[in-house]
Amino acid sequence: MVGQLNIENDHSLVDRIIYLTSLVSDPVAVDPMLDTLREITAKMQPTDPLSSDEYTKLHTLESNLKYYLVNDDPVRSFSVASLDENLYKYFSTRAKGRLPAKKQLLLVIGITLVSYSIAVIAGGFSLRGLLIMSPVGLTLLNFGIAWFFWSATKNYAQEIRTMYEYFSAGIIIRSIALVQFPVLLAIPSLRRLLFFHYVGFLPPFILMSIIFYYGMLLYAKRLKLSTRFMSVAAISIGSVLFTIVIFLASWDVIGQHALFFSISLLSFLLSAYISIPAGGLALTVARHITPRYARSMRLLALSQLLFSFGCICFATVLAVVAGPLTNLEIGLTALTFIPPEVLLLLSAYSAKRAVGEVENN
Repeated sequence: MVGQLNIENDHSLVDRIIYLTSLVSDPVAVDPMLDTLREITAKMQPTDPLSSDEYTKLHTLESNLKYYLVNDDPVRSFSVASLDENLYKYFSTRAKGRLPAKKQLLLVIGITLVSYSIAVIAGGFSLRGLLIMSPVGLTLLNFGIAWFFWSATKNYAQEIRTMYEYFSAGIIIRSIALVQFPVLLAIPSLRRLLFFHYVGFLPPFILMSIIFYYGMLLYAKRLKLSTRFMSVAAISIGSVLFTIVIFLASWDVIGQHALFFSISLLSFLLSAYISIPAGGLALTVARHITPRYARSMRLLALSQLLFSFGCICFATVLAVVAGPLTNLEIGLTALTFIPPEVLLLLSAYSAKRAVGEVENN
């Protein structure tokens, strides 16, 4: 009986070390420490307890990992108490089999789908009703994404908490901007106002892209990664050149109202242009952190790249039409934004899981 209890304690110690290792953001920094774990576990037998020397070595390794997480990890920010709390939550929740973050994900998706379905049914399943309610569904989804990112700031270093807070702010800005589209579809006369004449008032989407880009830049700088080709100076110069070219070209094509046409076209193109380096920074960061955190960054990168594609599609349609778009053209082109929204939700969910919303993997 005592031997069985010792074996269970041995496995519990190994499990704690594996979990602590999964919390580390930079795998290279702790890899030499883990040689002790590899050496001992390679010789472990299911029926034999660890020797006193092996147990002491693993206990020392656990202490060293805790010290690293509390004092040296570049991304996470733990105290001794919060780290012990994470350990307790992880193993107690795993034993109970609860999946809180997954339930919250399903709740966000459920609220979005149910709200959208009720609105579509109330609208009599008409095409106009579908077009009007699609932005409403995206708005609800965006608020859910913002909440996920905001609640994922626990136990991160200050710069990373700031990044997720920026993400949340950017998504809320986009959520508010999306509200204009059902209003414009429901009240077509508003499109006579020049700010809404070409698709809608779109500069908030540029602001969201800038916020996402800057947030990723903070993460890269926290990890001391090179950002030379994706620096603020490089993006700013490119944005200025974009602006000049688009304004000059729009004036030749449109003439009257060229300013407002250019603002809409620029909003799409600059959003795409800024989102591409944001995605590139996310991929760069993902290559330098452990899989626990890299999953969220890869999903975020893919979301940013697909969002850029959607913006380019909209800009292309607007440039070809060279005038106001019909509701059907807007509605069909807007479908390109659904995949990046879904990926952004999964990125936010993955970020929440990674920071201590404990659950089975």
